[in-house]
Amino acid sequence: MSTQTDRLLVWLREFDLADDESLVYLELLNKGCLSALTISRELHIGRTKVYRILDKLIAKEMVIQKYDEAGFKFLASSPTQLELLLAKKSATLAQM
Repeated sequence: MSTQTDRLLVWLREFDLADDESLVYLELLNKGCLSALTISRELHIGRTKVYRILDKLIAKEMVIQKYDEAGFKFLASSPTQLELLLAKKSATLAQM
C-alpha cells in the first residue's frame, strides 16, 4: 500500500470507517462504477465480504447501488458525504 493510501485510511477511521470499508470506498472513488466481483478481484478480498462491506457503506450513504443490464454496480458517493457523517457524529455527541 502506498503512503498516501495509508494516510487516507487513518483519516477515514475518524469517520468510523473500518480499513476494509475505506479500501472499498477509495477503490470506487478511483475507478468509478464497479461490480462486487471486480472490487473483490482488485482488492483481493472475498466477494461475500465485499458484499457485507458494501451493505455497510450503503447504510452510511457512502456508496450508491445501481442496476444495469450486467447486474448490480456500485458507485462511491461524493466525498462531501463525509461532512454529513461528521455532522451526525457531532449531533450524537451533543445529545450525550
